[in-house]
Amino acid sequence: MDAETAYCFRHAVLRDAAYQLQLPGDRARLHAMALEIMESAARVDDLASGAWSGELAEHARGAAQHADEAQGAVFRQREARYRARYGEYLDERFDLPGARAQLELAVALSCEAPVRARAWKVLGEVRRKLGDMEGALDAISRAMGEGQFEPVVRGTLNIILHNICKQIGRTAQAAEAAQQALADFRAAGDREREASALGSLANLFCEAGELDRAEPLYRQALEIFVAGRREREMALCLSGLALTAKLRGRTQEALECMAQAETIHRKREDKRALGILLNNKAYLHGAEVRREILLEALSLHRQALNRRSEGVALADLAETELGAGRLAQAEAFLEQALPILRETRNIPHLAMAHVYQGRLSFQRGNGPLALSHFEQALQLASEARHRDTEADALWHMAPALQALGRTREAVEMLTRAGQIFDSLGNPVSAAAARDLAASLSNGRA
Repeated sequence: MDAETAYCFRHAVLRDAAYQLQLPGDRARLHAMALEIMESAARVDDLASGAWSGELAEHARGAAQHADEAQGAVFRQREARYRARYGEYLDERFDLPGARAQLELAVALSCEAPVRARAWKVLGEVRRKLGDMEGALDAISRAMGEGQFEPVVRGTLNIILHNICKQIGRTAQAAEAAQQALADFRAAGDREREASALGSLANLFCEAGELDRAEPLYRQALEIFVAGRREREMALCLSGLALTAKLRGRTQEALECMAQAETIHRKREDKRALGILLNNKAYLHGAEVRREILLEALSLHRQALNRRSEGVALADLAETELGAGRLAQAEAFLEQALPILRETRNIPHLAMAHVYQGRLSFQRGNGPLALSHFEQALQLASEARHRDTEADALWHMAPALQALGRTREAVEMLTRAGQIFDSLGNPVSAAAARDLAASLSNGRA
């Protein structure tokens, strides 16, 4: 230990010893004095930044001890305000466990509805980032129950609720929250937030295969973002429109929309947004080009620490390798994807990953294991209300059933798949499912 370190250590020990020698009442008065001095000496920017909030909260806590009842209550409310701000400060710096601890203390201490509402809101977002989806839902619900809010604040809470519900596959609840947010932002006359809510709804419907509902919402949102010159948001809408155009057979339009979106993200050097866009762009190309695009997307997700999209890219790479007959590579990607999809509670894509696992097992001749994966996929898709994933699982389940001599069940699976494809406005896939069901019934397949 060098001389400077030894001095600092001895100073800290002596300071703590001096503090411990004080009577409890004197300690409380010292904390109160420190709190007043720091608050009066700090610049407004320092207090607002949150950097001092943790220390101020500790002084407020110390001052509340041995104070009379009324004064103690005042100090506890000051502690709650500082802990709430310190929790936000830690969240901004990615110390999520620390942020959660501070925010949970804040809501336990505070009697002030505005402080509690804001703390619950941020706590909901922190819990979501930590993968505690049920806790996140509880926090946002509590934030919304703290009283009446201005429409913009209420709309923002509904968007957070939408994102949580979407992430855990509660599609109906997610749609309801986004629609309520849309109404809130329209009531406030906030056009840009209105467009964001439109985009959120469009993404939800697009992922569920409801293209007739998704496309007009993307176009409404894009019109508002173009008027406001919001480039990043424009790119997100263009990416969504590209997917709907591709799924409807308008390939050239899809490529043009995606190219415009990619140009914007590359110009902005937005790694997170670009990685997500490349996940979508991959669907517009053949297997080998798709693989290269997905590998670039995977690299960007890892650089941006975007675990959710990393899991999606790995699952998509597995599906690409399956299509190319590279089973070992597909298995390797699935082994990486599945834990991440579970960790991030990405139920819709976890369902798709089980479809890919089923296909892999079937191609390796293990029919019973394939059926097990397809059944898990169906259960997850049903939970998430992802009809297109459900139809995909049914489609791939039919050959596995037929191979095991269960032809009648295979026909039933294909019939159900055809009905779902019809309901999603996909007549080509619906016709293919019906034709294959008829062939199996007649013994031709």
